[in-house]
Amino acid sequence: MSALPRPDLPPGPHRDLVARLHDLHHRAGWPSLRALARETGVSHTTVSKTFSQPALPSWGTLELLVEAMEGDTTLFHQLWLAASTPTNGAPAPAPRIAGRHAELEAVRRHLETGTGLLLVTGEAGIGKTTLVRAAADTSDAFVAIGHCLPLSTDVPLMPVVDLLGAVQQVDDGQWVSAAIDGVPRHVVRSLARLLPALSRESVEVDDREFARQHLLASITHLFAALADLRPVALLIEDLHWSDLTTLDLLEHQLSRGGGPPVVGTWRVADASTTSEHRAWRDRVDRLTTRVVELAELSCDETLEQLRLLEGRTPDPSRGARLFARTQGHPLFTEQLASQGDEDTAVPRRLAEVLQRRMTGLGPTASAVANALAVADRGLPPDVLLEVARLDRPTLVGTMRELAEHHLLIGRGDVAQLRHPLLAEAAREHMMPGEQALWHGALAASMARRPDADPAEVAEHWRKSGDARAEIEWRVRAARQAHARTSPIAEAEQWRRALELLPAVPDADLDEVDARVAAFDALELGGRLREGAELLEPAMSAVDHLDPYRAAEVLRRMSMSADWLGDDVGSSLALADRALALLQPHGASEGLVKTLDLRANHLLDLGRDDEALDALTRALTACEELSNDTLVLVASATLAWHTACTGDLDGALRILREARQRVPDAVDPRTEAYVGMMHTDALIKHRRPPEEVMAAAETAVAVGREWDMDFHLLTITRANVVEALYKAGRVDEAARTLEGIPTSGSYDHWPVGWMSGQIAVAEGRPADSLEIFTGLEIVGGSEENLLNRTHWIAVAHLWLGQPEPAWSSLSTAVEAVLDDVVVRETGLSFALLARAAADLAVEHPERRRELRTTLTGLRRRAVVDPLAPAAAPITRHAAAATWDAEVLRIDGDDTVEHWTRPASAWDDLCSPHDAAYARWRAAQSALRSGQGTIAARLLKRAAADAREHVPLSRAIAATAAGRR
Repeated sequence: MSALPRPDLPPGPHRDLVARLHDLHHRAGWPSLRALARETGVSHTTVSKTFSQPALPSWGTLELLVEAMEGDTTLFHQLWLAASTPTNGAPAPAPRIAGRHAELEAVRRHLETGTGLLLVTGEAGIGKTTLVRAAADTSDAFVAIGHCLPLSTDVPLMPVVDLLGAVQQVDDGQWVSAAIDGVPRHVVRSLARLLPALSRESVEVDDREFARQHLLASITHLFAALADLRPVALLIEDLHWSDLTTLDLLEHQLSRGGGPPVVGTWRVADASTTSEHRAWRDRVDRLTTRVVELAELSCDETLEQLRLLEGRTPDPSRGARLFARTQGHPLFTEQLASQGDEDTAVPRRLAEVLQRRMTGLGPTASAVANALAVADRGLPPDVLLEVARLDRPTLVGTMRELAEHHLLIGRGDVAQLRHPLLAEAAREHMMPGEQALWHGALAASMARRPDADPAEVAEHWRKSGDARAEIEWRVRAARQAHARTSPIAEAEQWRRALELLPAVPDADLDEVDARVAAFDALELGGRLREGAELLEPAMSAVDHLDPYRAAEVLRRMSMSADWLGDDVGSSLALADRALALLQPHGASEGLVKTLDLRANHLLDLGRDDEALDALTRALTACEELSNDTLVLVASATLAWHTACTGDLDGALRILREARQRVPDAVDPRTEAYVGMMHTDALIKHRRPPEEVMAAAETAVAVGREWDMDFHLLTITRANVVEALYKAGRVDEAARTLEGIPTSGSYDHWPVGWMSGQIAVAEGRPADSLEIFTGLEIVGGSEENLLNRTHWIAVAHLWLGQPEPAWSSLSTAVEAVLDDVVVRETGLSFALLARAAADLAVEHPERRRELRTTLTGLRRRAVVDPLAPAAAPITRHAAAATWDAEVLRIDGDDTVEHWTRPASAWDDLCSPHDAAYARWRAAQSALRSGQGTIAARLLKRAAADAREHVPLSRAIAATAAGRR
């Protein structure tokens, strides 16, 4: 391959860096991009950008390339630091280092004002060089740097030669010349043997005259003289590889005191560190040596490291995933980040580094390390004894050996490998089939423990290939997850057990029961569609089941059909089939739940009296069963339906009576269901947020006590957020929403639902549009799609885009005109009228068309959504808003037309809706020359619109135009 193209850069450090890199590429024989990509573990595109684009590459990528081409990484690091430092007179940037603030300050302070030796210690790749270089770069003192290398032959005073060479280059040698003038002549002659340029006289090498103590004293003399002229400090890297003469020099300097401060780096747990080096370390530790020990970075510091490496703010979730794998080890983070995907295998170079750490382990130590690697967590001694087949004294000695290699850490009563990536590298290095053997041994050992985690044991059986044992433990894991109310985990265990069943047909597992249990878990976790798909095969067995089990399958299929948007009549038919199977056998839990479900279907069909009758029958059955849990559930459902008819007092009475019978909190699922229905009933009647919070408190407290969260609790908490939002308390709503745990599964739509609404009020309608457009609502019915489209239209309107708001919302409204659910859509009709009026302002020629289409939609509805009725409670305000918006289409709206909805929204404690109406009233007043009235309306509107950014801006713009 020939030379790569170079970026067009102005003269300066960056261009010097690029020139050196291309020169290195030439000297390495012009390896291809793909060859370098294979060597470094990064993509060939990244390699190409490093060579050819004007942006400064990250140090991590550059270091890998220099190493691959066998270049001097120290030299290139200095060039890179120079290129990343401003040269236009701007102040020097902050050190390019993540975290380490206290450590950085300690090293910098020692370089400037310290005495003696400060050692920066830590394992390989922990960031010792990064820290000391950052301190040197920002120190006021001149810092001379020397390097120690792991050479096969000991070269005396190699780092000292580096130090002398560094000071000799300062001011074209004038500093050294001035220092030499102040020291005895024999000092110069002695030092000239290390650096001939220090003396103009020829120096004959004579080992007999090259007295060791004379030389050490001469070096000490010279550095003291240099320090007398200007602040100077010495930095020696990798002292664990130093020649012994250099170590003697440092020890001599420490014992006599004086001289410039010295900072050294020292790698702990390095197999190449000799006994002489360890003995030296013990001796100097007893002198004046201070130690800065480096540990891993925190998660936040790892994010900062990523920002420095990549030159952009990293995605927090990506940073968290990287941190989980690297545990904050800087080298591991850098290597994984360099390949662009934190979820892929360990890069080759990093894998080699990790595997080298295990080189030289004895057979028993390797066995224990492999067991820990396959377990991928800490293990107690009794498990290690069984799995590795060791006696206790041998195990103790083995763990000590691993600890000495810096491979093992103890956490409580368990031992584990020091880093997750060590475990990954060890597993990747195993022979085919070896992991399966370890997994089987671990599964068998863990299964005998009384505190065994069934899910973990099942996973080990899976990886061992033993399907029969796995299916047994999957069932145990599912039942444990059910007891802990962990629905998604439970469902995954049932799903895996069902996958295994064909391979183990005689397993002790009933397929229908497993599918029903999986459905219940998925339904509780908010994944009803998945539950329906998993339960569907059980329908073929319904005719062969006993009545109770058949009814259980039918009831669940009826539930899913309703939620997923199937015809309500079909859903009701399934519920009726289940009811027909159960009724002859008297009161049962299944009968209560089926009556409850049937009532929901009847309410959707507008058969309210029949729905309330079904719920009353369900409550009577609960009384016969003396089941307090069922009483609470049935009462909550009955209360919610009663509230939906407009009778909130009756609904609250039902709930009070149920609580009098069951005063103590019961299980989390029941309390969450009661809390969800209670809070939703209060929201429908626009009750104050404090009442909604009180209604949710028991459910939230039980969830907190049991340390769990699931879909029903999430909805309950989201209802509190909605109450705050509708009351105009947007900031408080946003803070409350942040406190709802996120899981990526059960909480997706309720949290997203409120996030989208809050985004509008915070002045981010574009974000709201993105949230609602991408939001998958639980249940695919036309009603649910209309509700989402409603908020999409709100976002469009505040973005000044009435056309898409009108188009999408009119289509969604039209889809429910023949459904009794249209009676709940008054607010969407009012919003549709607003979109039509906004369009008419932009396109006056369309006024007639818009008005005709709008009023036609209302006329065609099977139930007038804006006619006077007890429920929804917002119907009166929605109707008054509709009337005013329709008049606004032709510009005929007046102050009086808008003060009606304003007063109606005041009665419902909805300040933002009232503020919108008064803003429109003020616009009408201005058109008719009523400036005083407009001013009064705008003042009240501005007060009520607090915490609604786009509305506040609109009101302010109208007020500014009036002036």
